[in-house]
Amino acid sequence: LKLLPLFTSCLLKHNVVKKDALHDLKVYNLIKLLSMPIISSLLFVYPVMYLIYMKGRHNEIDYMDVDDENFLPRAIPTSAEKIYSSGIYLLDCSTHLYLYFGYHCDQDFTADIIGDMPTEQNCYQLIILDNSTNAKKLQRIIANITRIHHFNNYVPLVVVPPKSSLEEHFISLCVEDKVEKEYSYVNFLCFIHKLVHKKIEES
Repeated sequence: LKLLPLFTSCLLKHNVVKKDALHDLKVYNLIKLLSMPIISSLLFVYPVMYLIYMKGRHNEIDYMDVDDENFLPRAIPTSAEKIYSSGIYLLDCSTHLYLYFGYHCDQDFTADIIGDMPTEQNCYQLIILDNSTNAKKLQRIIANITRIHHFNNYVPLVVVPPKSSLEEHFISLCVEDKVEKEYSYVNFLCFIHKLVHKKIEES
């Protein structure tokens, strides 16, 4: 029940019900949503974002065991306000996994896991390597997320470079933020709170 306002707020921003979304896109997303298992449908409405690595800080991935089949990195609010240019993030929206690299992220760690700094020109050719410990740890994290949260054995991974068209799509999946005429999650809670108090006063 506590999560109902969150999922309601997210659903109002989704292409399933957005007023300005094309009708065929609405139908496509609705059919997709109704055909999903519960855990996948929740991720489809409310994507989960994980902090993978933050430059200049101690990170969970530094201490994880590459063979740990239960490890998941810390989930953070799915909001652009929580995304820093020095960080690397993984977002799970059910149909895809998005690996986002901030503009000032750690170049050594980035090269360690995908071999090069991602750009709009090379991002579709980059894959997670398997010849370094950090790359194997990231592969383990993705495998754990896929096994725990997905009914498919494979979920496509999209590498998202900074300042790219893919970054715009990635930011659009940050459902806790204000979108057009819809409230941010925090403001939506305030709106619900006022409505509840108004109903109490009227009754």
